[in-house]
Amino acid sequence: MSFVLQPWQLLVVILTGWLNRQQQAVIDFLLTQVQVLKETHGGKRISLSDDQRRRLAIKGKALGRQALQQIATLVTPAMPRRARSVVRGDHGRVRAS
Repeated sequence: MSFVLQPWQLLVVILTGWLNRQQQAVIDFLLTQVQVLKETHGGKRISLSDDQRRRLAIKGKALGRQALQQIATLVTPAMPRRARSVVRGDHGRVRAS
């Protein structure tokens, strides 16, 4: 039994390959942009607002810890864990009973 691609299947394969290359180019640009911003900011720690922490925590959780460890250049993978308190609104404080 021989396997022959139908024309629409070939089109789908070409389209997904093109989309993958486009997405990788965007990711590479964004990573380079972050590196340039870090270089211009110097060795100083970047302070983030609660809203910025919350947004990064939501996006980081969707990626997962392992993927975040591989690609995160601006924040540490533990940062989204600390940001959970910001999302909850307790900011890491112990609540009085």
